[in-house]
Amino acid sequence: MKRSLAALCTVAAALLVGIVALPAGGERQRPKAIASVRAVDLGDTIEVLGKLDRPLGTLLTVQGEMVEADFGKGAKAVDPEEYVRVRQVGDRTLDEPAVLWLGSRWAERKVPKPGTALELIGYETGSFSGIAPAEDEWSRDPRNERGSRIRADRGFHFSVGFDVLQYKELPRK
Repeated sequence: MKRSLAALCTVAAALLVGIVALPAGGERQRPKAIASVRAVDLGDTIEVLGKLDRPLGTLLTVQGEMVEADFGKGAKAVDPEEYVRVRQVGDRTLDEPAVLWLGSRWAERKVPKPGTALELIGYETGSFSGIAPAEDEWSRDPRNERGSRIRADRGFHFSVGFDVLQYKELPRK
């Protein structure tokens, strides 16, 4: 029994630190290859697709409902009612709904309650946010005279949102 418990704890710890990554099929996953691109090539020779599988900046009509974001156990959204679960893009119903943050233009509007069905016209946009690796590196650099500025954050990442140009509430089905 002690040996089984020790083995279980070892496997759990390995999974938590990412030493072993097993998908549903039980095969070991290879890490994703990271492709480097030049920022000046974005929009010129590189097209960035959003969560809705359309190029960022493309005018879209989507349908879905307002939702409160779920950031995991114990986490709380700053503005929990600024998210939409998109179920349809144009005439195409999505295989899996996509939850999108409603961009900065949304802040100017009266926010419908969670569960409200909507049709939105707008476009997906994106930006980097979070603490860049350079911030972490600088916090440990001996030349840093300010000391460490530790903050809770998701880390440096690219976020996609939906900037709403116009919307209307839809009748409940």
